[in-house]
Amino acid sequence: MSDAEFDIATGDIAALLAEGPLEVEREQPSESLWAAIAAELELDPQAGTAEPEPSTVIDPIAAPTAGSASARAASRWGSHTAILTAVAAAVLLVLVPIGLATRGDDEPDVVAVAELDVLNDFSATGEAALVVDGDSPVLELELPDDEVAAVAPDDGYIELWLLHLDENGEFDGLMESLGPVDGSGRYDVPADLYDEGYRLVDLSIEHNDGIAEHSGNSILRGPLTA
Repeated sequence: MSDAEFDIATGDIAALLAEGPLEVEREQPSESLWAAIAAELELDPQAGTAEPEPSTVIDPIAAPTAGSASARAASRWGSHTAILTAVAAAVLLVLVPIGLATRGDDEPDVVAVAELDVLNDFSATGEAALVVDGDSPVLELELPDDEVAAVAPDDGYIELWLLHLDENGEFDGLMESLGPVDGSGRYDVPADLYDEGYRLVDLSIEHNDGIAEHSGNSILRGPLTA
């Protein structure tokens, strides 16, 4: 048997043994087949004339007896296994860094972060981060959800805003609503809004009064900084 044939055979055997102990029916080989097996394993051709047992369980964990045919086969198999193990280790050394680098490419880029300070007697601070996930900017909020729910009016909601800062870093009255919020989460941001100067995160208490403008009643606010 050539090395290539041996590798193919052992690959098939390994796949079967991986499934655990196998219950098989033993069959007596023909004289010509037994002669070929005996020649390959250097056995006595007359050793295979015993009556077959009804069935047996092959345990892949059992160790072969030293000096037996299975031990010699295991020794030969072991040398091939050592080579395959070395090849597998080399492949892992190449693939693991590539996998880590690929996973790193999927992480969103953090553009800027903000600490949200308390306004108007609100009792807890929050945090915000502007990230780019793929091609879409997103504002990630971490808020005291129970506090947000507590201050939201029965006839209204909490609204998220980005306020515009002038060249001196002062709010100049321009603002963009990002919509209602009910606590921590990810909220879409229009493209280029941050680059245009909308860098002040604001959360306000709004009422269902049909007025789209900011109520002037903010509870949290903080500037996004790179």
